[in-house]
Amino acid sequence: MKPKENFEEHRFRNLGKFQSIDTEEDWKKVRSKIGFQKRRSQGSYWRIAASVILILGVGYLAQRYLTPSPEMISVTSGDQLRELSLPDGSLVTLNKQAELVYPEKFDRRHRELKLFGEAFFKVVSDPSSPFQVEVDKKARVRVLGTSFSVKPDQNSLSVSVQVTEGKVAFSSLDGNSEILLEKDQQATLGEEGMIRDDTVDRNFLSWRTGKLFFHLDGIEDVLNQVQEHYGIEIVLHSSVPRDIFFTSTMDNQDLESVLDEIAMVLGLEYRYLDEKVIFTQQE
Repeated sequence: MKPKENFEEHRFRNLGKFQSIDTEEDWKKVRSKIGFQKRRSQGSYWRIAASVILILGVGYLAQRYLTPSPEMISVTSGDQLRELSLPDGSLVTLNKQAELVYPEKFDRRHRELKLFGEAFFKVVSDPSSPFQVEVDKKARVRVLGTSFSVKPDQNSLSVSVQVTEGKVAFSSLDGNSEILLEKDQQATLGEEGMIRDDTVDRNFLSWRTGKLFFHLDGIEDVLNQVQEHYGIEIVLHSSVPRDIFFTSTMDNQDLESVLDEIAMVLGLEYRYLDEKVIFTQQE
């Protein structure tokens, strides 16, 4: 049997092994392993981040290019007034020969429409989704919830807005001119820019209400209002003085009764000629 090593011999031999350890080389190996783990961790982080960005990008592109745009609806009024309800519950009354273009379903962030002609809007309030109307490719009306009327002139040279409730921002389409209007205020956008009207036209909504109000209005203004309301050309003969004034309220009367009243009150007479109405002095 091989004799057992004594304690001193065992310690001496193990000490030699310990002294033979290259600590510097072993530390390099440990650091390399740590660096590998760190690089692998960083690589995993960037791969995850890139995956998230890719998913978000694909989702955005899919929503923008693959999601079908809402179908656009075009409504025209023809020779009669037309009332309609929009997808959000807002109500619109179109005057004769007007057109409204709007989406079958409004976007959650905004409600955008295009109007050609005259209309009255009663808008459902939704602060998160502003209501915006482009008028005759000239002006823009932006509201949150209100009632207002839009009126382009017959020659398409100007656009007027009158507010009956709430507040609107009335601006040119290029955004260079803008004005804020509140209840019972009116403004006009024309060739000279945006102008706040000093007086509110009492008959601005006569096409919708059927009522005409006159209080000491000059004869020329009266006949212009009647002409626009009934859609017929009225001519005031040169023999009629221009400094005569008319006061009356006409509530859904037919054209004939309105002409009769004006002629009787002002001592005039009228006749039809080539689809026009000619007012002259009584003989």
